[in-house]
Amino acid sequence: MLTRPLNALVQVQLELLRPQALNGVVLGVIVMAIASSGLGLTWTAADVTLVLAGILGAWLVYGGLWIAVASLTFWTQERGSGLFPVFYNTINFSRYPLSVYPAAVRFMLTFVLPYGFIAFYPAAGVLREEFTRVGWFTLPVGLVVMAVGVAVWQRGLARYEGAGS
Repeated sequence: MLTRPLNALVQVQLELLRPQALNGVVLGVIVMAIASSGLGLTWTAADVTLVLAGILGAWLVYGGLWIAVASLTFWTQERGSGLFPVFYNTINFSRYPLSVYPAAVRFMLTFVLPYGFIAFYPAAGVLREEFTRVGWFTLPVGLVVMAVGVAVWQRGLARYEGAGS
């Protein structure tokens, strides 16, 4: 991977992009429009900004965690760290409202592995007034997680000795 002309970190990030995922985006917008209409929600400029910031922040959280896990291969010298299955399985926690989990799990999904900022906090920030302030933290949390992921990547890259011969 490191001998290719494209920056290696860009390649890792591009692994996350799937053109077919745009179908999910279109479907999500349709579902949000129908649900908003059914719930009688009126969208303000702040709501739209929060949703857009939430989308960007969620992408940064997911991407930063992915980079950090991918970076572990610099230390293990194996393609695919043993943490990839853990990453994929724990990401499933973000598919459910944090309110269904006990306090210790909510703490972990907010402050340790901030999966709550992938879906729950951005959505709750728009739909429930008591979560609006936390919803606005999605983008800053995403920036921090991405910065940590890139720092782990750079540290691993600095110690990279090659794939062997």
